[in-house]
Amino acid sequence: MKAFRLLATSLLVALSMGISSCGDDELEQVQMEEIYPNGDSFSTYGLNIMDYECRGSNYMGNINYFSGLKDDHLWISAYDRTTKERLLEWTDSRSFDRKRTVHLGYGEYKDIEISSITTYGACVKNNIFVASVCFSGESYSEYNILFQTATGNLKEMKDAKQSYVVDWYKESVFVGNCCYNDMGDTIYVSPFPNGTIGGVPISYEEAISVSINYGYKPQYILASRDNCKSGQTVWNTEYELPFEVLSDTQKEYTLLDSSTNIWKYNLHLLYYSGEQRDYTFYLNIDNGTISENPNASPLIGKWLYTTGAGNKEIITFNGDNTGSWESIDIYDNSSSTDTFSYTVNENEVIIDFGDGSPETYRYEIAGNEMKLTYEDGHTEVYFKQ
Repeated sequence: MKAFRLLATSLLVALSMGISSCGDDELEQVQMEEIYPNGDSFSTYGLNIMDYECRGSNYMGNINYFSGLKDDHLWISAYDRTTKERLLEWTDSRSFDRKRTVHLGYGEYKDIEISSITTYGACVKNNIFVASVCFSGESYSEYNILFQTATGNLKEMKDAKQSYVVDWYKESVFVGNCCYNDMGDTIYVSPFPNGTIGGVPISYEEAISVSINYGYKPQYILASRDNCKSGQTVWNTEYELPFEVLSDTQKEYTLLDSSTNIWKYNLHLLYYSGEQRDYTFYLNIDNGTISENPNASPLIGKWLYTTGAGNKEIITFNGDNTGSWESIDIYDNSSSTDTFSYTVNENEVIIDFGDGSPETYRYEIAGNEMKLTYEDGHTEVYFKQ
């Protein structure tokens, strides 16, 4: 990464009346600083750039990665951009060879020297270190994955581009769209593109993702369970917030407890006026149910059934034991909606449309699929929306 150097001159000032020079010779200390287009300066984190060569700085989200050569050894560190806390530091035990021979084509070669080192992501855990690094000089760039395994061996794997590094399930880690174990061996390659894998992993293959769409009305909590190996979504859920979050509100949501299949979250709001609000919600990771009650029925949410002819039945179960049943005819472009109240008795749901004749249905829910059996015995398969 190219950096723009600024020379900042600071005069040593004698502790006396006013400003004076030290003897007849003025002492001048020159400190170099660099500005990076996509990274913070070294001095912001108390780092002296004179201690490093081939320097690079790059931030990804709230993490800034520094890299370079320290005493001819490859050096990488990462800092929290808000707290300025150092998150990791790694130094290669080997001396770094700066020289590269580049093939120019048609049998011609050119010797170049690496002048800049940039880190795009790194992870340290369970005695392993993983980083996505670019070595560059003149018009030459090479992307590498550095993988120090659990046994201490360092693997260098060529990469075609800069890759995101994601701490994953147990000892595993994602680099780009490839999931590795702690020995640097491939577990599987995900069909999800580089930079799109995230969430909280619950296995090597699956993860839970939660977000809130503050920019749209109505505002929803969005959650999904995705299989990163197959690229399929197990379930996804939308849950409308019971209040509006204004655009000038500071907001942050936190996962408080994931020890059971019912995960507990807190949404913290700080309003412009200084008023604060905390909102607790629960997510059932087995079926995607979001509610204010940890014991909420897995029925809660919107379910869709499509007939063989293409018509749609949409049943919505609300958390207050009310709901609606919408029938859509795609041929005459008509629809009808009936509201109801319901009660749940084990694997049965009793729906009352207010006509004095409650109807009882048996249901079985697995993931985002619900088998609904009518009183006459026929079954329809609904999918959670």
